[in-house]
Amino acid sequence: MRKKITLSLSIAVAMLFNSQFARANSDSTKIYFQQAYNELKNMLEGKQPISYERAVFTTENAYYGNKYSYVGYQEMIDGNLFLIKGLMKSSNREDSLNFSTKIDPIASKIDISTLRYTEKEKRELYRKTLANWAIYKYMTDTLFFEQGNHLPFTYQINDPFGMNDWKNSQVINLLISTQQKGNCFALTSLFKIFADRLNSEAYICTA
Repeated sequence: MRKKITLSLSIAVAMLFNSQFARANSDSTKIYFQQAYNELKNMLEGKQPISYERAVFTTENAYYGNKYSYVGYQEMIDGNLFLIKGLMKSSNREDSLNFSTKIDPIASKIDISTLRYTEKEKRELYRKTLANWAIYKYMTDTLFFEQGNHLPFTYQINDPFGMNDWKNSQVINLLISTQQKGNCFALTSLFKIFADRLNSEAYICTA
């Protein structure tokens, strides 16, 4: 588990250095990026709690000269999660599913595949799957809520590497912009942040 977490943080560290080069090389900017680096280093060394959400914010906020509030950042995430949780609730079919051990009525024997997990574990796996589905649905589809319509987050095909505008690589930009466009790092990181909040065990990996 820790290896998977530190991999995510290592990705954030790499993005930190890239964003530093994308920024003006002023003394004040160096201080912000050094502070961000120190915080991520402390996480990796076990000197402070590991948080991918915090790591991404610290990395990106340095680019903006630390002008954003972490509390405000969390509140924006909370607002999105409120809608995702509503989607989970409206789509939950747990009460109609059978999580118990199954017996083949024809062969009169137990279906071995249903013995891999206890009923409690199956219910938890269902909840995690539902959470990951809801996050994906929320990020990729047009949805209609009582609070208003939600348009999907989309890929920034015109600047996939953030070479023209580094904000295309940022979660902060995904949350505050009306276009909701970002590259693979921004979109993947936002999914990861939602997943961590919902304890759905989604991980960033390389392929």
